[in-house]
Amino acid sequence: MKILEIKKLKKFYDGKLVLDVPHFEVQQGEEISLLGFSGAGKTTLIRAIAGIEKEDEGVIIVNGANNFTYTPQDYCKQVGMVFQDHALFGHLTALENCTIAQMRVLKKTRTEAEELATHLLNRVGMSEHLHKLPKQLSGGQKQRVAIARTMTMQPKILLLDEPLSALDATNKNKFSELIESIRDEGVTIIMVSHDVEYARANSSRCVFMSAGKIIEDLQTEEFFSSEGTIEKADYLNSTKYTRRNHV
Repeated sequence: MKILEIKKLKKFYDGKLVLDVPHFEVQQGEEISLLGFSGAGKTTLIRAIAGIEKEDEGVIIVNGANNFTYTPQDYCKQVGMVFQDHALFGHLTALENCTIAQMRVLKKTRTEAEELATHLLNRVGMSEHLHKLPKQLSGGQKQRVAIARTMTMQPKILLLDEPLSALDATNKNKFSELIESIRDEGVTIIMVSHDVEYARANSSRCVFMSAGKIIEDLQTEEFFSSEGTIEKADYLNSTKYTRRNHV
């Protein structure tokens, strides 16, 4: 089932075209990695999907309806985003960070919000840290709280911006297991990443972007087995990824 479709999407900053996506579609349950050099437009694309960046031209269709037809409350139930810096409220505990949007946006009672928040924080391995402030948490712990907070809205699409950048090998494995469990529930994952090895091991599709455009969009096996463009080859080389090490 198609969960996301983009048509003729364009975004300008100060008159400069920074995003130009004629067509892009995603099926429910896919895990897609957006790859490319810094400034390629990856984050701008997911911010447009999340509704944080307003498209200047084109259409974004989510779960069969144009994004502008949703109320903000309903759109939160369709699309959720985890930011690179986690964007947790510093004065709120992990539990409070995961309840505030439920109460303010979804109008849940505190009891209802805390019940779901506690369940999700337990699920991401944060049961011992419910009442800690962000400054008392490690980078990996903050990320897990941010994921739990986003999942309290129970979105159909989960967007992640560079979720692996500050994680060590152990936390990358924990992250992989968590994302796999979320995907197994039918949630669609779109992830901006520079971690090519993770993308190869976990993604169903890889999308390579440059100058705001999608240059290649292939199933993961084909993406890494084919030569593709020179720019993609340069990117993979810059990440120290070599195809011969994986054949």
